[in-house]
Amino acid sequence: MWGCFSYDGVRTLYLVDGNLQSKQYCKILKEAMGPSAHELFPQGEFLFQQDNDPKHTSQMTWDYLDAKGIDYMDWPPYSPDLNPIENLWAILKQRMKGRKCNNEDELWECVQETWYDLPLDLLRSLIDSMKDRCQAVINIKGYPTKY
Repeated sequence: MWGCFSYDGVRTLYLVDGNLQSKQYCKILKEAMGPSAHELFPQGEFLFQQDNDPKHTSQMTWDYLDAKGIDYMDWPPYSPDLNPIENLWAILKQRMKGRKCNNEDELWECVQETWYDLPLDLLRSLIDSMKDRCQAVINIKGYPTKY
């Protein structure tokens, strides 16, 4: 899955087909991230955040982001714990516990229902934690933190 969120809520949740590679990732950026960013930030001012996964740092991805004028956050090589979406995935998984899904289609429906029902105060607390997350990474020179 690929998903995005901001201080003002979650947006598109995208079901990835197979192992995600750069080409499909750029398709997701075009079809999901772009419209979501436009909806969340109609003035066009935002900082895109992703980690150093190879598909995120491929030349194809950089070229796409640069061509679209999308500003992105520099990412330390040893700090995947900076990204609050990792916390959100864990919370989503926890909230999914106990849900009975009989097949992949039902599972996808349950995931979407849970995703779009995430409370705004939770999302805002994750966004608000970014200042402390970034400072913790700076303090420890880019290595893993408590986050």
